[in-house]
Amino acid sequence: RSGDTLYVAAHDVGPSNEITDPIVFTIDLVSSTQSAVPFVPNAEVSVWPSVDPTHDVFGTGAGTVWQFHPGAAPLALVTGRDTPALATADGGYVYWAEKQSAASFGALKRRLISGGTVEDIGFCEDAWDIVIAGNELFCGGFRGLVHLPKDGSGSIQSIAYNSGYPVASVMTDGAGIAFVSLYNYPDLWTATASTTSATLINRLTTLGRYLGLTATSDYYYTVEQDSGIRRVHRT
Repeated sequence: RSGDTLYVAAHDVGPSNEITDPIVFTIDLVSSTQSAVPFVPNAEVSVWPSVDPTHDVFGTGAGTVWQFHPGAAPLALVTGRDTPALATADGGYVYWAEKQSAASFGALKRRLISGGTVEDIGFCEDAWDIVIAGNELFCGGFRGLVHLPKDGSGSIQSIAYNSGYPVASVMTDGAGIAFVSLYNYPDLWTATASTTSATLINRLTTLGRYLGLTATSDYYYTVEQDSGIRRVHRT
């Protein structure tokens, strides 16, 4: 989402599980109608949440980091990358993860939105989600939760949480972050860059899994496998 504009990426799946007919829709949230002709890329594009709804939205696909700005055509911002994904933006930079080698995903990169050289930040093995909180980039994935300075000037630090399962979704939450893991007793955590262990906010006593996360000033909202959306009060 950027302002009152929502971007939705979609595609079909062929009989051999191949991706076909990729498309990105632009929806005006005030009128609930399409506000632009759908964007039809030549390969699948994923659209990633913006840190701030006033910011542009960024997408990835076919070796390209895309910029989506309301009222403008999609812009191929960074090209020629190796399987980029998980794009986000902060402070004039766009950040993403990409392959480090044929068998290794999680090389963290950034570049000025206005142009310039792609910078190496660090490595987050098997990255599934990245966010910027303050001066830190947080990365959650199959190997857990880590953070490092967003300019790549320091070492990667791990944050412990006692379920030990992969991190499914991370979001900026005040000066820190909130996240959910794939533990089969769904759990919700918060953390900051100054701590080495996360704080457990909520864990269900019934089997399931949290797959997604967002929040308002009063509630956290989780997407639960097979059970829809659940909310957890902050207090």
